[in-house]
Amino acid sequence: MGMNLVFFRLSVDMIRGVIARFPLAVLFACVGTGFAVNALDGTAPVWVEKLVIVFGVSFFVGSAGYIFAERFGRSKAAVSVLLVIFAEGYFWFLPEGFGAMRAIDALQVFLLLFVSIIALFSAPYFASRQVNGFWQYNRQLFGRLFFTVFSTGTLFVGIVASLASLQFLFEWQLQPEWYFRIWLLIVGLVSTTVFLAGIPKQFDHLEVMGEYPYVFEVFSKYVLVPLLILYGSILYLYGGKILLMGEWPKGTVAFLIFWYALFGVATCFLLFPRRDQSLWIRPMAKVFFVTLIPLAMLLWGAVFIRVSEYGLTANRGGMILFGLWMIGVSVFNLTKNRDDVRYLFFATAISVLVFSFGPLSVFAVARSNQSYRLEALLAKNALLVDGSLNRKDEISIPEKEKQEIRSVVRYLWDTRGLDEAVKRVGVSPAEALTPEQVFSVFGVGYESEMDDSQEMTTDADYDYRFSANRRNVTNVIGYSRLYRFSCNPGCSAEAGDEAIVLADGVLRVRDTKTEKVIADVDMMEKSRWLLDRFGQRASEDTVSETRSVSRQVDPEDMVFEKNQGKLKIRILFDDLYFRGVDGVSSVEGVGGILLITRP
Repeated sequence: MGMNLVFFRLSVDMIRGVIARFPLAVLFACVGTGFAVNALDGTAPVWVEKLVIVFGVSFFVGSAGYIFAERFGRSKAAVSVLLVIFAEGYFWFLPEGFGAMRAIDALQVFLLLFVSIIALFSAPYFASRQVNGFWQYNRQLFGRLFFTVFSTGTLFVGIVASLASLQFLFEWQLQPEWYFRIWLLIVGLVSTTVFLAGIPKQFDHLEVMGEYPYVFEVFSKYVLVPLLILYGSILYLYGGKILLMGEWPKGTVAFLIFWYALFGVATCFLLFPRRDQSLWIRPMAKVFFVTLIPLAMLLWGAVFIRVSEYGLTANRGGMILFGLWMIGVSVFNLTKNRDDVRYLFFATAISVLVFSFGPLSVFAVARSNQSYRLEALLAKNALLVDGSLNRKDEISIPEKEKQEIRSVVRYLWDTRGLDEAVKRVGVSPAEALTPEQVFSVFGVGYESEMDDSQEMTTDADYDYRFSANRRNVTNVIGYSRLYRFSCNPGCSAEAGDEAIVLADGVLRVRDTKTEKVIADVDMMEKSRWLLDRFGQRASEDTVSETRSVSRQVDPEDMVFEKNQGKLKIRILFDDLYFRGVDGVSSVEGVGGILLITRP
């Protein structure tokens, strides 16, 4: 009892200390966790979803700000005011909720989170040249991070095991989403508190610490450095092969070089305090930074080939900038005897921040490049004449050209550059809001893959089966019930409070108690769309004149969604079977998964 009381008091003191050091950051973590748990059911308003992101990023920004104020004697009240201003500005910067987010939005959130974490790990030494203190501070933070993950992970596993035992022994039912809610509560409340409680306070004392775990040097010498040599040798052998055989480098090599550079820099950082105690460390670091320069050239070669063929994208632009970073880091280390590793953090954070937001960002440059590429493709195929879209002539466009145009349009959509691009060719954004609408306006929509000699006429008999190759685990977050169904015409599959009926080419979801229709899916329209996009001449049946074909298609093309207030439906079709006899089409079978949540 006495030990429990002592533990309780220590826990209370720890929480009080964390709140005193990071007041608004703790508040944001608590409120953001509550909003995140509430948003799991899919019924939360858009502003709640935006606040979850804002509070998550603001937690790290605020923690870094409070540490900076504590280290250099600044006012914590001023940090709190600036943090509120940042959070409000970021709230209005974000798109309207999770559903409205595109690829560029998610990537910018990740990059800002990445910069804020770097700020947290370097805040006390931003204006201080205590290099050893900086390394010791980061060592303790990484150690605290591993301890936090281990301890809170153990707590989560223990709670899950206890709940599973209750379910098994007492037949107590718990929705699967509650496990994710428990995980969010542990991460948002417990993990943040445990991590913040372990952030050092005596920053000047860290500078005079000579502590260095000997296991770091042994592990680096006998594991990390040999792996680095092996990895680098493979990349250099590949570079030699390219020079000897006159081949162009593969695009994947850029990512291999990326990880080699990060792995090597991390190894050098880990060994930094021992640079003068062990004679092999400084030469090893010098050799590593020398190897980065030719590899940066190889990376650029791989990227520029793709740029010349498909234009500049954010990923390719990021790789080009990473090559510059590799050369800059190498030159910085090789020109003078540098004993300051802080620049690795500062240069990385500033580079990511500058080139991720604003007019100089890789996203803005890539959008502009792809917009010009779209205009060139349209002009090449006579779709763009004198700067305006050609709507008069019937133009036959090769399928390969159509695919390129569709690819550019989708990229511009993902990076929020499509509206500006269509304006430049004389199309109103109101006329083309989505990629599919733009395809239609440009005349490059998906068409049947049959040529005229193979076209399947309406009076020919045919069987078509479309199936989705779903290899990933079904994501059920945001839904309260999952049903697997398989229906033939006239059947009624009932499960719980919902029934699924297939009749007259319509798949209907209705309430079993009130008989109210929840959703109707026009499967005939779905069949026409699939036939237009994926149809091809079926192989002749040796027994009859019926043409029969089975096709596997992208799972994303076999999805129906409906979101209306608190009603949320998602149908994942696994198999669709259509038949045409004497010019009459019919839906003969539908199978898949129904995900639903409703008031």
